[in-house]
Amino acid sequence: NGPLPVGPSLALGAVDVSPLTIALAYTPFANEGKRTKQRLITEVSQKSMVLQRHEPILDSVISPGIAYLLRELLVSVVQSGTARSLRNLPQTTGGKTGTTNKNRDAWFVGITPEFVGAVWVGRDNNQTLWKKATGGSVAAPIFKSLATELKPVGLEFPMRPDSIVKLPIDSKGFRIRGNDAPKRNEYFLTGTEPEFAPEKSTDVDALW
Repeated sequence: NGPLPVGPSLALGAVDVSPLTIALAYTPFANEGKRTKQRLITEVSQKSMVLQRHEPILDSVISPGIAYLLRELLVSVVQSGTARSLRNLPQTTGGKTGTTNKNRDAWFVGITPEFVGAVWVGRDNNQTLWKKATGGSVAAPIFKSLATELKPVGLEFPMRPDSIVKLPIDSKGFRIRGNDAPKRNEYFLTGTEPEFAPEKSTDVDALW
């Protein structure tokens, strides 16, 4: 892929990209903000002897804190979103499903502590796959098979960076005061924490 057109619709997937391009774009989310430079050959060996090995080349493109937040969003897609079929994998897994108009393309881009992969299912003539073909039902299971075959060694992503705080919030997104029951816990980049909910005031005149 060449330079992508700039516009709001780019974030919604309105531009065609290759599986390799989208997989590389997701690597910072799994790798503490570092993007891996693509390399087709990583090692050359002969009779179990390594003749040449290329170490990965990493570029820091986003902060570890932002990478962590995006990673948690992707993990939530697997835990409670459109990729729930991957929840029983032994390693922590995140990802994003995608389905284009008229079910022409089914996508899943997944991240684990050891690898990032993109799966595309579609037809060369850009025709509809079938009515209920979606990223979650068609592409995600292929990623699951790959993740299972790789027999992972590492099961967890790196720990939460110091720039991220975990806070209890209410149903409106305000921070919880005192011992109030939280609606849920959320992660925030330091300096972007939500405000506390306004305290309820009592109108004395209204009582009479």
